[in-house]
Amino acid sequence: MVGGRDDANSLIEDSVPDLGAWWAQPGEPGWTPSSYLGIPFLPTLAGHVTGAWSERDPGAAPSALPWPGVPARRPIAWSDSAASALGLGSAWSGFDGSLGGVAAPRTQFDRRTAHGVFRFATGDLGVDQNSLAFERGDSLAWGRVEAAAGKRGAVGPLGLAGAHLWGAALGTTRGRHRFDAEFAQRGYGAELFERTEREAASGQSGSIGWRWNGGTRYVGARLERGFDGHQSYDDGSNFYLLYSRRDAQESRARLEAGQTLGRAALDARFEVADAEVRRLTPQGDPAFNLLDQSFDRRERAWWSALGATTPVADGVLRADLGLGYSRALDRTLLAPGLGFAFGDARLGGRVLAMRVVRPVWSDLFAGQSPFLQNTWGGGFELRGAGAGARRSWTASAGLLVGVTRDRAIWLRHPIQDLALRFGALPDPSRTGFALATSGVDWRRGAWGIGVSGFALGRDPSAAQAQVDPNVGARTHLDTRFALFKGDLGVHLRVESAWVGARQSEATSAGLAGYATSSASAGFTLGDARIVLAARNLEDVAHEEGWLDPRTGAIAKGPRRDVSLAVTWLLFD
Repeated sequence: MVGGRDDANSLIEDSVPDLGAWWAQPGEPGWTPSSYLGIPFLPTLAGHVTGAWSERDPGAAPSALPWPGVPARRPIAWSDSAASALGLGSAWSGFDGSLGGVAAPRTQFDRRTAHGVFRFATGDLGVDQNSLAFERGDSLAWGRVEAAAGKRGAVGPLGLAGAHLWGAALGTTRGRHRFDAEFAQRGYGAELFERTEREAASGQSGSIGWRWNGGTRYVGARLERGFDGHQSYDDGSNFYLLYSRRDAQESRARLEAGQTLGRAALDARFEVADAEVRRLTPQGDPAFNLLDQSFDRRERAWWSALGATTPVADGVLRADLGLGYSRALDRTLLAPGLGFAFGDARLGGRVLAMRVVRPVWSDLFAGQSPFLQNTWGGGFELRGAGAGARRSWTASAGLLVGVTRDRAIWLRHPIQDLALRFGALPDPSRTGFALATSGVDWRRGAWGIGVSGFALGRDPSAAQAQVDPNVGARTHLDTRFALFKGDLGVHLRVESAWVGARQSEATSAGLAGYATSSASAGFTLGDARIVLAARNLEDVAHEEGWLDPRTGAIAKGPRRDVSLAVTWLLFD
């Protein structure tokens, strides 16, 4: 999915619940176990967690402020499309730089009539999800309210889980001035089977922005704030997992300005941030003190950046230079970035080079001091497309290579607060990596076929097992037709994926690669989309790498799952 894009219909028919699950599906470079169940494994790309992905959801309150946020995500059915790309870097975005990015944009209020999206989903694994987004407005004034809630039953070693979110957004344009405000509240709770390990989280975030557009010039400002609380504990069967609470908050203020000079442009930004993370854990048995630490850490940082865009040959060259200061590290850091985009919709791509600097200052392993994860990287993305009378095709390829010093190592666990309690520590070995991706989709008439895959090469680490697969692939075959004089649209799809070999983080035991398959039948009736899907047709519980606390053995995921999702587009 890196370098890929799905439209609204594809997102609905894929039956993935949110943007996180979209880029973490089997066979994708960002794969995490059972992502479609909403399990909040920390995100990963090319063996990295910190600085792996940047997630952007325009028009919504920030979801990971402070990081990693509350794992209750906006349903992807609320978005018009989803897209991913390699190499966002730190030159412009500062200490939020990443190796890759995903976004779920939506058409912004292009109609005065009311518009809404309702989604209901249920399934074999006790899944019960409901969501509704409602908006009205145009380019002069707009508003949106949204709410979602869902739960999941016990699945193998996983116990019950549930999440909810609600939010609102308002905006107006007055002459050359545009104002907007967003707010969201989120909650999440989960446990392992028999309540051996449990967590709960809740939080709020919001933003307010202003932008003045003077034709060839613009000035903008934005204020953002978020705070949340995480807690984890057990029911007494594992006495070493004492009750622990983590409270975090972060505030940001940003100013941007730009000037167009003919076909060239200059941009500038300045941002300040103030964040604090506190954890309180009563002291227990010293033999188990790795998860019993308490701390109070604070970060005050600023970042400034200059960017220039100019046409070169048949493309566009973008150069950025960022400079920032981290008080937690007491260091001033410089990050350059360079990108060259070329071609058109039929054949094009981009070449990039970047530095990604990520201070790791909170949720540290016991006794670990704050450190800098520093990555130098570069690569390219290529894409092509063609269309004829009855056939069309798209193709993409990408390569990202880099070297990371002090890569942050995190515990991979489905109870997110346990990963935060265990904390991060730097990999003492230099990490070199090369990630190659490719994909082809071809359609002729009613039939379509697609193949995509990735290969990851990296230096071995003495501090962490190879918990992420080095290879993965996906393929699908589908057909579309209509019945009842075109009133009922039908979309049938079969899909298979390969998750490559990897290792268990807890035992370093080798885990064999596996193939998994799924099938779905989608129906379009008026403004309603109905998708009946079956995952894991092989009906095998695949090994996931983390340890089942009931047995001490490697945990296994769910078996076959049949689900039904109904998405209804509501128009006034």
